[in-house]
Amino acid sequence: MLFQTFDDKERCALIYQNGNLVETWNGLSLTQTWSYAPYLQHIPVEYAQLWARGKTLEEACPAPLYANFKIIEKKMKAFINSCYEAKLNLDDVCF
Repeated sequence: MLFQTFDDKERCALIYQNGNLVETWNGLSLTQTWSYAPYLQHIPVEYAQLWARGKTLEEACPAPLYANFKIIEKKMKAFINSCYEAKLNLDDVCF
């Protein structure tokens, strides 16, 4: 399952998965994310950034998945906008 974390540079504070923010790893099937973070050492995770070989996520997206990528990208941008509306400083949490 793809996921994204919010952290404070030292520990994971929140996990974004399937449109929800959760505070605990318990019961989550987390297997793929974009890049490494030290607090991910305890779980087997694939890092897409390694497979992309310097390309951006959009550049690395295979053509058959591009339409889905744009849908997910739009949802993530909406989520980021909601963080701004809630006055959550994304620089403080390292999204």
